[in-house]
Amino acid sequence: LDMPPKFKFNSIDHIKRPSEEAEIEAYKKQGEDFVNGHRRLLNSFAEDVSLRFTMEDQFLIDYENGIVQLDSKWFYERGYTKEQILWAVFHELSHFRDFATDKDGLLASFEYMKGKADTLAKETGMDPQLAYKTYHTLFNCLDDVYVNKVVSRRASYYESKRQGGKYVEELYREKLFKDSDFTNVIQEDGSTSQIPRHLQFAYYLLRKAMLPSEEITVDAEVREALDTKITINKREYDVEALIHTFMVPGRTDAKASVRHEYLKKYIQPIYEALIQKDVNEDKDSNPEERKNDGGTSPDQGGVQNQNESDSSPEQGNQKNDANEGSSDDKNADETQET
Repeated sequence: LDMPPKFKFNSIDHIKRPSEEAEIEAYKKQGEDFVNGHRRLLNSFAEDVSLRFTMEDQFLIDYENGIVQLDSKWFYERGYTKEQILWAVFHELSHFRDFATDKDGLLASFEYMKGKADTLAKETGMDPQLAYKTYHTLFNCLDDVYVNKVVSRRASYYESKRQGGKYVEELYREKLFKDSDFTNVIQEDGSTSQIPRHLQFAYYLLRKAMLPSEEITVDAEVREALDTKITINKREYDVEALIHTFMVPGRTDAKASVRHEYLKKYIQPIYEALIQKDVNEDKDSNPEERKNDGGTSPDQGGVQNQNESDSSPEQGNQKNDANEGSSDDKNADETQET
């Protein structure tokens, strides 16, 4: 699916970034008009002509009513270009298709994550919500590798060698993962800190997939984990090779349940070893700090929970109370927060 001429842009200017509250509403309206102006293209991409798109205060896909909500404030604060907003919508729609084609598999994965999180919280005293986020981060980063490749395959304008692909690279380099040194990330107050090892591992796999020519600095133990040799059918793979052989579109049956089996069997044990290292290192810190720290991405946004406003389309959450540390999964099969 290429971008028909009538859908191509005349410029790559940012949508105007207003400073006043009233103007933010105007920005939201402008963004909504822009997205709806491309509705035929988006419906074609989603293979669903009934979908509607709105600019709201969160990312949300309402499967029951066919509504895709986009977080206008999130785009506004980061200065997304129009091309990047359109790509973000394609990204969301690819999650929609992934869910629609393997609904039971994805719901089973969320139940699985919830169970693993419960165990982690009980064994370490970690806040249940943070424990869920810890597992969800890995699944979501690898799902993002998959859906991003779906976008570039189905909307060729966003292939890596074309102009749209360059805009996506700029998005990951300048907005989503500004720091390529995960051991020395600059915080909002100007200080620096190291991202926990398990998050370095997950973020490395996503950033490297999107910016393959750029080097990323990680902790030595994370590098060792990434280089772990995994044997499948008498062939050896490191973690990246495994992902790009078995967990991307077009190579094997890469529906969600199949991808997640590879993740759980081969990648999750490596990730869990890093979680344990981080937990052990953190034991002497203030318990309250331990409950509330962690889970943020290199751009101080990233992996957030439903109660936080800084959730992104690239690092989303199933709208399901497991993300709140609850056992109630009501409506989990109808709505996805992404």
